[in-house]
Amino acid sequence: VFVENTGVYFNGQNQTASTFENLALPVAQRAGLTLLPESQFPYNVSNNGPGARTTQDLHQGRVFIEQRLTDKLSVELAYSKMWNLDQSINTSGTDTTLNGDSNLTNPSVAGGRVPNQYAGRLYLESSWLNDSILYDIEHGRATIASEFDLGKWLGRHKPAALFQVDRTLVRRRIGLEMLIDQNGVPISNVFPENQVNLLVRRQYVTDGAFDTYYRGNVDVPIRQTINGRTFASRWVTRNENGQVKTKSATDTMMLATQSHFWRDRLTVLFGYRVDNLETTRFFAQRVPAGAPRLASGERLLHEWDFGTVGQKIQDFKPTTRSVGGVLHATKHISFSYNESSNVGQPIITNASIIPDASSPPTTSGKGSDWGVMFDLFDGRLFMRVNRYETSSYNTLDAAGGFI
Repeated sequence: VFVENTGVYFNGQNQTASTFENLALPVAQRAGLTLLPESQFPYNVSNNGPGARTTQDLHQGRVFIEQRLTDKLSVELAYSKMWNLDQSINTSGTDTTLNGDSNLTNPSVAGGRVPNQYAGRLYLESSWLNDSILYDIEHGRATIASEFDLGKWLGRHKPAALFQVDRTLVRRRIGLEMLIDQNGVPISNVFPENQVNLLVRRQYVTDGAFDTYYRGNVDVPIRQTINGRTFASRWVTRNENGQVKTKSATDTMMLATQSHFWRDRLTVLFGYRVDNLETTRFFAQRVPAGAPRLASGERLLHEWDFGTVGQKIQDFKPTTRSVGGVLHATKHISFSYNESSNVGQPIITNASIIPDASSPPTTSGKGSDWGVMFDLFDGRLFMRVNRYETSSYNTLDAAGGFI
């Protein structure tokens, strides 16, 4: 425990504390701890401390080129890059307890016990957490569109093609503030994230001075020499699940055309899209002895870190198509028809399907519709009758399960 009022450290294990109980409530409703009266701790007072903060570092750029090569041929090239780092530094947990220090003495870092000058005083304390998430996204796109006329019977056509690539890196790390010496060795346990290495910041409050009611300040520097070892605080990965790193790659190709026949009495639309999606996850591993990250000081021995070799958790190649048309049978009556198929985004989950432990199936669907349109009284009355039919497969219910 680090007491910020004086800069004194002591071992907080086996120490006692007193808390508030509202004796006006029935025993069954107290449950050991009850909400403080607003007069003792106003509800509009933040107890996170002056060091708590959330920051965003966003960089974004885009290049766009569009060129008409001829009257009936044009191309477009586009590239964009986004780099975004969100970071939240805050106290751990959402509940705050206003404690009373009932210890007449505290353990000394040099051994033995020393008098506690804050015996009987109120205090707030907490460990601190650093949660950061990085998004690194690149997007590239190339399109080409044309138009040509093959005569009355072969028709007019407007084809277009698209090729697109997306690359996404997501990296998240959740760290706790730990005490580490000048050689990168934790204070008590060789595994850096072990709770015995955890630093707790304590702030003794001044009764009624609510600007002192906070759970320490992470910006207050810490440096303490104990038994010849000089300790300072640093962020250490919380646990094996305290970090996530994934790389996603998506390559897309799409073709589409709009064709007109019989002097525009028949219009036909066609579209076809192919995607290639790959996702690689880097699972957590403890940093081994001799790793370059140790020599640089980036990581500690046995600390959880991203693995250097990823495992492909998704390799997905969906196709989507659509075809439809409109026939102007007469000046006043037209018929339409369209059908399409689609495939949803793959579902990334820890769940597996028995008996072969495969990943959950991807949602897919089909749809079709046809209709009749009437244009009457020189365009003053328009009517349309349509019939739709849709079907879907492997969809999720409200609870996240499959239907």
